[in-house]
Amino acid sequence: MALDALNNIVDNNAPVLGSRLMYLTSANHKLGHDLAEYFTDQDLDDDGTTLDYRVIALHDVNGNTPRGDVLVLQGTTLTFDPNGSYADLELGETVGLWATIVATDSHGASVQELIPIAIFGLADPGNYEGNRAPYPQTELVMVMESDQSLSYDLARVFDDLDADDDGTTLDYRVTALTDADGNTPHGDVLVMQGTTLTFDPNGFYDDLEVGETVNLWATVIATDSHGASVEEQIKIEIRGNAEPENYQGNRAPYPQTELVMVMESDQSLSYDLARVFDDLDADDDGTTLDYRVTALTDADGNTPHGDVLVMQGTTLTFDPNGFYDDLEVGETVNLWATVIATDSHGASVEEQIKIEIRGNAEPENYQGNAPHMTLDALGLGARSDSFIYYDLDRIFDDVDPEDDGSTLEYSIISATNDDDGTIAMGAFTMSQNRLIFDSADMYNHLSHGEMVDITIVVQAQDSTGLYVQEDIHLRVFGDDSPINEIGQAISDIFML
Repeated sequence: MALDALNNIVDNNAPVLGSRLMYLTSANHKLGHDLAEYFTDQDLDDDGTTLDYRVIALHDVNGNTPRGDVLVLQGTTLTFDPNGSYADLELGETVGLWATIVATDSHGASVQELIPIAIFGLADPGNYEGNRAPYPQTELVMVMESDQSLSYDLARVFDDLDADDDGTTLDYRVTALTDADGNTPHGDVLVMQGTTLTFDPNGFYDDLEVGETVNLWATVIATDSHGASVEEQIKIEIRGNAEPENYQGNRAPYPQTELVMVMESDQSLSYDLARVFDDLDADDDGTTLDYRVTALTDADGNTPHGDVLVMQGTTLTFDPNGFYDDLEVGETVNLWATVIATDSHGASVEEQIKIEIRGNAEPENYQGNAPHMTLDALGLGARSDSFIYYDLDRIFDDVDPEDDGSTLEYSIISATNDDDGTIAMGAFTMSQNRLIFDSADMYNHLSHGEMVDITIVVQAQDSTGLYVQEDIHLRVFGDDSPINEIGQAISDIFML
């Protein structure tokens, strides 16, 4: 596309891959996805259904084009068919491919994306004897209170790779129940009935106190209809709920997490303590506890002057009341509020709540902050016969509130060849926030493996006149370079 045509669509955004897309398929199965469900366009006149899609490459991990595979784009649906190419891929083996897709909107703006394709083998290994053993699909841990029994259907956990068995048809047997020392506990009942494993502590852990746990391990053998089997350990975690010996009939409240209130120096902040505190006893929770503030201190233990700390119901409110208006940007002051939470029976807990106050006053000699690049470096790759563009507001920002990456003014200072410092060939232009490079057919002499490295110096200036100049690295590849197949014509950071 010529640059004058591109300049006519400066208000047009290229399509984007809105959500991650990956093809997962087996060696004998073809799979299709509607690309319209994954791509989108930020402009109102296009969406995933109206974009034009093209497949420009399919390659393996080495950059080679595989033979035999079929990749078909029909409308917005991309279908991959292994076409028998991976019939010998064994169970447990995988092959990764990448499809390069270009999505173009109605104004000609486009994006190029790599779509990964993972192919899972299904062929039996060379030494396959005709039957594979069952296997657990996930680790199973049975967690229970000490005074309850618990059942679990093992068919939800086990499976068999052979088509004639699954978790529901396997035969399950319990061969052992042991504790952490390998001993068999007394009194517990472990029953296997069909596919359901039931454990009943049978009153054996009634004295296990709140906060204490006992771990057991059940050994289970799952066997398929051909006699192949697997032996697995299933953990059983028993949690005590007996009251301690010195229990007086009520447990004190407790904080479920540490609370730190972070705020700017010129704002007030409120927080509902019911979201932090709780009570183990059933007759209280965070909403019914009584809260009192007993102290507010700084790092030296002194009471600060001017601050206002209010407890209203369950809500704690802190107002600096103008006391930290001189606190500069980058400076902080830490305070600690002492709060007591009491339940309906009089049991209480005392906790320290940290209040972090961050300054936002400008220093006396403040001149404003220049913009900055948010990345250490940016590298772009381009084919010798193409143009690329990159929106600089993605990588520039300004810490001052009056500007951000989208409001900065960008300009190109220079574009030089890295090898000799001469002016680089091609067209380098800025269109609002967009840096554009057009090879203008000046690099067609580059052949396979050849490349030219260019440094583009760009300037970003904020609304106060402060600016920064940064290097953008561009590498132009020959037409036959693998980068054309791999699809990195527009890329972030391929060299630093």
